[in-house]
Amino acid sequence: MNEANTEQLISALPEVPAAEEAPVVRVDCDICGEPIAEGDDSAGKGVFLSVRGDEVRYEDVPLCSTCATAIGINALIRAEIEEDEG
Repeated sequence: MNEANTEQLISALPEVPAAEEAPVVRVDCDICGEPIAEGDDSAGKGVFLSVRGDEVRYEDVPLCSTCATAIGINALIRAEIEEDEG
């Protein structure tokens, strides 16, 4: 196949629209405000719980790996102290 035939074949192909990329959504840690990298498996999430009358609300909030670890360790330490005291 020569170059002229190749160009003719390519020009006969229908135009395929470029795939639209999903917009990048920046997610920041709710505690420290640092950006959380997309796909960061070490990042965590927290839950805010609020109760007003009979209404209970849960709000998931993103946490970076540092803040998620710090909160988890703090909870473990407090549980250990509480267990020792009572």
